[in-house]
Amino acid sequence: MAHRPNFFIVGCPRCGTTSMHAWLAQHPEIFMSPIKEPGHFGSDLVPGTEEVRITHDNYLALFNDTGDEPVVGEASTSYIHSQRAAEEIGEFAPGARILIQLRNPVEMVWSHNRLLRHESLAEALEREPGRAAAEPGWAVREGVAVIFEQLLLYRALVAGLPAAIERFQVQFPGRVKLLLLDDLRANPASDYREVLEFLDISTDHAPEFAIHKPTQGVRSETLARLLRLADSGLGWFYRPLYRLLGLRGLGIWDYNRAPPPEPLDPQLRQRLTQEFAPVVRELEQLAGRDLSAWRDQRF
Repeated sequence: MAHRPNFFIVGCPRCGTTSMHAWLAQHPEIFMSPIKEPGHFGSDLVPGTEEVRITHDNYLALFNDTGDEPVVGEASTSYIHSQRAAEEIGEFAPGARILIQLRNPVEMVWSHNRLLRHESLAEALEREPGRAAAEPGWAVREGVAVIFEQLLLYRALVAGLPAAIERFQVQFPGRVKLLLLDDLRANPASDYREVLEFLDISTDHAPEFAIHKPTQGVRSETLARLLRLADSGLGWFYRPLYRLLGLRGLGIWDYNRAPPPEPLDPQLRQRLTQEFAPVVRELEQLAGRDLSAWRDQRF
C-alpha cells in the first residue's frame, strides 16, 4: 500500500545525507525512497541539465512499495537551497518532519565542487557573479552537469542557509532537527539514535554504519552513463558485450574515475572562512551550538 512521504532530509549537500538515508532505510519502521535526490519540490530551482524534472505521478510512484511503516521519507539536498520548497512540502505534507544536516560551509562548498569536477572552486567563485546575473539556463548553455544550476552559486548557497533553515522552522514548527557532520563522524550511532527519537520510532535498531558517498568524479559523464547500464535493468545485454570487448580487462571503469583533486588552497580557505564567518554565527544561534571551530582561520 503506497503512502505519501512524511519525512524529508532537505540538506545540505555533502553533509552526510547519503549515509543517513542508507542507514534509515535499514530500519523496519522506515521506508526511504529507493532513489535519493528526486528533487520534486522547489519549483524555483532551474534544472542544470536538459533532463525533465520528475513528474508528480512518478514521484508518488517512488513510494508504491511502502507497507505499514509509520515513517516514509526521501532525501533531496536541493530543497534547502530553494525559496519555495518549504512551503511546497508544507502544502503536500503539512505534518512532515524535517532533517537538516550541516557542516563547515567552507568544507561543504569545496566538497561539492570536488564532486562536480567541472572547474576548480576558485574558478567557480570567479564566475559566480556573471552566472547569478545571467538568464536562467546558463548551466545547460555552459554544458555543466549539475542537477540545479543554483547549486553552483556557492556564495549564494552559504549566505542563504540561515534564512532557509528559518523557512523550514516556520513552516514546520517543532518538527525540524539539525545535525552536524562533525558529530555524525564522531559518533554515528548516537546521532542515528537521536534521529529515531525525533521520528518517534523504536531506537533498538542498529544499522550497518558504513559510510556511503555519492559516485566519485569521472572524466567523462557520457562514458559513465554507458558503464552504469551494466548495472541497470539492461545489464543482461551490456555485461556480456563489455566482456566480449574486453572493457573490464582494459580497466575502463578505473580509467574513467577522475584523478584525486588538489587540496583546497590555504589562502582561499582562509579568505572563505573569513567571508562565511557571519553566516556561521547565525548558524550557531539556530543550532544552539558553539561553531567557533568553523570560524578558525588557523590551519
